[in-house]
Amino acid sequence: MEKHSIILNTIAPPLGFLVFLALFPFFLPGVALADNSQCLICHSAQSLSKTSEGKRVSLYVDTEILSKSSHNALMCTDCHTDLLGAELPHRPNVAPVMCTRCHGKRSADGDRDIILMRQFASSVHAQTARRGNKKIVLCKDCHGTHDIRPARDPRSMVSRANIVVTCGKCHSDAATAVRYNLTNVKKIKLYTRSVHCKLNKSNGPLPAAVCTDCHGTHEILAPENPRSLVNKANISKTCGGCHRKQLITYQKSIHGEAIMSGILDAAACSDCHGTHLILSSYNPASTVYPINVRMTCSKCHENPMIQEKYKIPANRLASYNISYHGIANRYGNILAANCASCHGSHDIKPSRDSRSATNKKNLPKVCGKCHQTNAQNFAKGSVHLEPSPKKDIVVFWVGIAYRVFVSLIMLAFCGYITLDLLAHLRNKKRGNG
Repeated sequence: MEKHSIILNTIAPPLGFLVFLALFPFFLPGVALADNSQCLICHSAQSLSKTSEGKRVSLYVDTEILSKSSHNALMCTDCHTDLLGAELPHRPNVAPVMCTRCHGKRSADGDRDIILMRQFASSVHAQTARRGNKKIVLCKDCHGTHDIRPARDPRSMVSRANIVVTCGKCHSDAATAVRYNLTNVKKIKLYTRSVHCKLNKSNGPLPAAVCTDCHGTHEILAPENPRSLVNKANISKTCGGCHRKQLITYQKSIHGEAIMSGILDAAACSDCHGTHLILSSYNPASTVYPINVRMTCSKCHENPMIQEKYKIPANRLASYNISYHGIANRYGNILAANCASCHGSHDIKPSRDSRSATNKKNLPKVCGKCHQTNAQNFAKGSVHLEPSPKKDIVVFWVGIAYRVFVSLIMLAFCGYITLDLLAHLRNKKRGNG
């Protein structure tokens, strides 16, 4: 025991002196920051925090997370530049990190970072700052802080696997919606029910489409901006990034040609399929499900303003509803012809176009898809019947005659029943009942 005590007394003083020399700079006021280890003396403590705007904010830095981030080779002061040369303990209020110090300059990727920063500067997220809103979306809100990773890393906040959750931090929050005048905080929730949110095995598996596929990344613009990916003039090209075949067909249609010529009243992808809640055409809730197609098309084709402006024929829905197809469709027969069955979907063309499915010479073929026999006869006459003394006259008078005939038959039956009842009562009074 005495031997151990002698050894301890021998090595303790020099060891304590070395520890003192190592820690002395951190306890001495006026010592400048030198490397990350000095910062982590305090910031490696999980309990370290401060109060900001009435909320408790953690100042803890997880060294393991930091070591695996894209910035693991950087010094703290490379980002927190206002603390460069600062003395310990540094002031409590630290200036915001300016990512443009590095990412706003030419790098190994050329001008890529400069372009991205310029794009962000024109985005709706950056525009809020110009309107005096201090609570703007910054790089860290999407990319993280000490945990920044490349987008290809599945643990990254901007990874395809996580981007919906990242966007949803603001776009699903009611308080944020009020603060920024966001129109609908349910968009993320609607998206989670859509076909785009479903896992796609070809993606890894990952969602078929995420927020950034449609809205962009750094240059996210308001829909009314002509450069926005979701502007009415651009939405078909945005959707066509994945749906290439449909885009090529649509661009040759009457709707596509109108959009490309600047007529934005024409139907684009989102007018028929919806935006965030896009469902499969096999889903009964889908706007393009066979039962719902007539109402989807009618949003435009039964709009009096559009009818008058573009000389579109009126009463198409009413004439369809009274037809055999319309009645069967309204009662749930999904095999009955709807608008798309005859006019097409992405390839709709005016009936005067020889390539149109509703052109006179093509009607037998179109009707023949369902009516294999007598297709020539089915294609004769008006398609959208509007019987009147001036139009579809034969059908009108046949209809009148049919109504009269049926009415007379019903009156005759009523008369017969009445006479039979009277005879029964008379016989009963005579005792012959």
